[in-house]
Amino acid sequence: MTDHGTPTSVRQVKAAMALAAERFETAVAAAPEPTGWSALYVDTFRFFAGGSSHQQTCAQLHIAPDTLRWRMGRIYDRLGVRTPLSAALVGLAHRIVPVEDVSPWWPQPQPPVLTDQGTCALVLAASGLDRRQAARHLGRTPDAHAYRLLLLRRRLGVRSLFHGVVAAAINGAIDLPGVPRRQPPPSSVEDDSLPSDTGRERLLHPAPEGPR
Repeated sequence: MTDHGTPTSVRQVKAAMALAAERFETAVAAAPEPTGWSALYVDTFRFFAGGSSHQQTCAQLHIAPDTLRWRMGRIYDRLGVRTPLSAALVGLAHRIVPVEDVSPWWPQPQPPVLTDQGTCALVLAASGLDRRQAARHLGRTPDAHAYRLLLLRRRLGVRSLFHGVVAAAINGAIDLPGVPRRQPPPSSVEDDSLPSDTGRERLLHPAPEGPR
């Protein structure tokens, strides 16, 4: 809703989407090529891009919180960004780690279908705009936009906007220039042309017939 109580127009959504895509593409193009990254920095990126908390990342890497903060600052500088979400997405666009290494698959077999406004809200967040700036581009109040984001997180089944945007990008729910999409896990792809393991075993080794 806008500040005057009227729905966000299709024109506003399209304009905001175009702006967000351009901002993100510019950020990816401006980031230096990630050459010479040590395994320590790659591992740090992998954990935080996958949504691990600082405490979890420190435990996995066996480092102190101050060391993690220092490394994160260096990662931001190397990618030319200022926020964790921008760092994760720009780093994925530059293939620092494979997309299969980050963010869990959706609870459902396929990414949820989003409305144009939901998609736009995620892409605006990916572009580096804060909630107040995104709300202005959509003609909403900051509180109304925050509430829409809360409903969107619930629909996506994620605990934060960071998780929602990263998962949506790599699983194909939104399209971000340069960010690769990963393939669905094999368990979610059904092939009715082949029998199950149990079926194959029965075909190859049928049980002996009992007395007639």
